[in-house]
Amino acid sequence: MTYLHIKQPSDDEGCGIAVMARLHQKSYDEMLSIAMENGFCDKKKRVNLAQMKRFLGYKGLENVSYKRHNGASVPTDCGIFHGRWNNVKTGTRHWIAYHDGLFFDPLLPQPVSQLSAQFYVTQIFKHP
Repeated sequence: MTYLHIKQPSDDEGCGIAVMARLHQKSYDEMLSIAMENGFCDKKKRVNLAQMKRFLGYKGLENVSYKRHNGASVPTDCGIFHGRWNNVKTGTRHWIAYHDGLFFDPLLPQPVSQLSAQFYVTQIFKHP
């Protein structure tokens, strides 16, 4: 499957919804509507770990759970990565997807082959 790359609408909101849209093969606006209707995000369009897990169940990926990651190395498992910018403990939270050697960062205009050194992966939802 060739995945769409979905960009988030602004630098400070929408990364989780954009990652969901990529996996669901929907536009950002379509996914935002689905996410709001099904409780996959809050009113400020933020997505937490439990909401992402519910979305993955909605997608048919049953019994998916996240595993913790140390933030020090770049994971190579296909999946959805949750992490932080600039500081592994206190940095701004962000969602990124990884598939077949490409990082789908919704802040960027296209997928990239290397993860930014300023991004620390702290949780991973593995999926095919």
